[in-house]
Amino acid sequence: MKRSQVMLGRAILAGLFLGGAAASGQDVSLYDDSLIQPIATLEGHTDQVRDVEFFGDDKFLASCSHDGTVRLWNADSGQQVSSIHVQERSLYDLAVSPDGKILATAGLSGKVTLIDLQERSTISAFTPDEWRVSTISWTPDGETVIVQNARGLVLIRASDGESESISLVDEIFSAGSMAVSADGERVAVGGHGARLRIWERSARRNVAEFVALPQDVPNLNNLSAVMSLAFSPNEDTLAVSSGFKISSTISLWDTDTGSLTRKFDGHHGTVWCIRFSPDGRLLAGAGDDLVIWDAASGDVLAKWRPDQDQRDILPPSFHAYGLDFSSNGDLLASAGSDKTVKLFRIRSAPDDNDCRRRL
Repeated sequence: MKRSQVMLGRAILAGLFLGGAAASGQDVSLYDDSLIQPIATLEGHTDQVRDVEFFGDDKFLASCSHDGTVRLWNADSGQQVSSIHVQERSLYDLAVSPDGKILATAGLSGKVTLIDLQERSTISAFTPDEWRVSTISWTPDGETVIVQNARGLVLIRASDGESESISLVDEIFSAGSMAVSADGERVAVGGHGARLRIWERSARRNVAEFVALPQDVPNLNNLSAVMSLAFSPNEDTLAVSSGFKISSTISLWDTDTGSLTRKFDGHHGTVWCIRFSPDGRLLAGAGDDLVIWDAASGDVLAKWRPDQDQRDILPPSFHAYGLDFSSNGDLLASAGSDKTVKLFRIRSAPDDNDCRRRL
């Protein structure tokens, strides 16, 4: 097994393990470029990394890749602690159960695999159908795994693999992305033509449907697609990345009315993944670069890209496909096309009446 290689500078180590400026009581101005600080690169996967998630009180990370493996990492040291071969075909997404004990992952083959994170071994595997699974999530009670494929949703009972298919496809809609609300009641599914449907579990029906693309953004021949979705922590807002595979439009939508509430600018190229911070104050986007926005104002707070000094003269050599905030919002992990997981320190967003912030 290849040992992970971690690149940490002394100043970065101080920030991650000793609290950096916080230890000395130093404040950082609101729009300091160091809002997002790269602190570690975790190497070990042999192909593109598609998703990443914190677990175990943020002490560990799980990642999945086109190489067919799930890898577990120590988030403090950056060391790889386990590599679990899941399947020969690509893995696209993963999700940790609410109790932090089981990892669900799925991908190109349509197979859903459950992994015991303590034993670091496979518990069971189910193949409800052979459609590629793009997104996977858990219900809050940990009893059901929800997967999204091109036909719609599949609800899988984790205890025995019994499944129920929910078709959301018709002549104008095919599913491409999914987000589940924090209470597990609403499931948002995005598809081609930037169409979005919200399905309610208790009602067993669609409760909303709209085109998640601002009116001033072209949707030529309905070619736009919904790349990524994220419910805000209070569940009243849905963040949407929609567009073509060369560019994206990031927008916020009221989940009750389906009305546009904000449009975001400042990103570069396609945004493959968007995530709210746990307190809902920040919105992070992953694509050709990483962008942090103020969710309320839409202001760009920070950007990061490996070759950002040459952004305007070189095509992107890096794409981030997955993102996850730690539970306290201090760390952000990304999954990238360069076969790595990257860790970033996120400095706290300011209070409304505070023009300064600290680590």
